[in-house]
Amino acid sequence: MHRRILLLAVLAFANVFADVASAAMQSCLQLSEKQQIEKHYNDAQGHPAVKLKDATHPVRGQIVLFTLQATNTCADVVEPTVIEFTLPQGMAYVLGSADGRSFETTFSINGKSYGKFEALAVHDDGSARAALAEDIKSIRWVSRQALAPNASRTVRFRATVL
Repeated sequence: MHRRILLLAVLAFANVFADVASAAMQSCLQLSEKQQIEKHYNDAQGHPAVKLKDATHPVRGQIVLFTLQATNTCADVVEPTVIEFTLPQGMAYVLGSADGRSFETTFSINGKSYGKFEALAVHDDGSARAALAEDIKSIRWVSRQALAPNASRTVRFRATVL
C-alpha cells in the first residue's frame, strides 16, 4: 500500500524532462535517450533503404526518432516500470509513432492527466474538440512486467521539428 501511494505521488507531482517513477525504485532505473533522423538512400542493388544517424542539428520539417531505454541497475526486480517523457519545445508528436512492447502508452495535453489519444479533448473558448497530434505535450509508458536486475526496456516515438 505504501509503495502504491508513493508511486501515485511521484506521478502526480513529477515535472521533469523524463521520469522513471516509483520513488523507492527510481534510483534503480537509469534512463538513456537517443535522438536520430532517418537517412533514406538506395542500397547497392538499387533498393530503397533507411539508415539512422544522430540528430545533432535537426531542421524544420525533419522527423526525429526518440529512443528511451530504462535499465534496472539494482539487484532487485523493479515493478512497475514507468517512463514519462515531455516533448521538447518546438517538436510535435507524430501520430501513431509511440511504440513500447509490453507497455501501455498514454498521452497528455497538459502534462498532468493522461489517457488514450482517442479520448483526449482540448477545451477552447468553452467548446471541446478532439486532440490533434500537435496537442500532445507528454507521453507515458507503463509496464506491469517485472524488470529484472541489469535488464532493459526500450520505448520509441517520432516527433516533427516545427
